[in-house]
Amino acid sequence: MSVYTSISQAEAEQFLSQYKVGKLSQLIPIANGADNSNYYLTTDKQSFVLTIFKHINFNELPYFLAIISRAGQALPVAMPIPDIRGKVIQTIADKLSVLLPKFSGHHVTPTPIHCTEIGKFLGRFHQTFYDFELARDNPRPPHAVCTVQGVVKTFGLMPAYTRHPLSYRC
Repeated sequence: MSVYTSISQAEAEQFLSQYKVGKLSQLIPIANGADNSNYYLTTDKQSFVLTIFKHINFNELPYFLAIISRAGQALPVAMPIPDIRGKVIQTIADKLSVLLPKFSGHHVTPTPIHCTEIGKFLGRFHQTFYDFELARDNPRPPHAVCTVQGVVKTFGLMPAYTRHPLSYRC
C-alpha cells in the first residue's frame, strides 16, 4: 500500500472546510502509487483526489504547479482546486497537499490502441513543454535518471530527451 501519511475522517473534514465542495461522505486511501499519499475524498457534491506530498517542500511545489498549469493549457490533466482564499497549496498532517478533481475511468489491460493513444499523448506533452524554462536538480540517485539518458543517447532514441527542460540535471 502506498499511503505513507494516514489521516482521519476529522482531519479530512477540517481540510475540506477550506473549500466550497460540500460535506465529506467518504475517505478512501489509494493503494496505488510510489511516493506520495493519495486519498479519494467524496462529498455530497462530487469526488476528489487529495495528494499529500511526502518529500516535496514548499519551495519546490511551484515548479510542479507550473508543470501542471502548463500541461493544463493543452492536455487533459487534473488541475489543483483553489480554496476559498484562492490558494491551491494546503497542509494536512503537517505535510503539503493539493486537492484535485477525480477523473472517471478505470485501469485497463493495454492494447495496441491504448499504446498508440499514450504515444500521441506523450507527443503532445513534449510539444507543450518544448520551451519550458524551469528545471530542478535530480533528487534521486544519479544512476536512476542518467542511466536512462545514457541508453537513450547511445541508441539514438529521442536525442532531444537529454536536452529537454523537464529532464533532470545529472
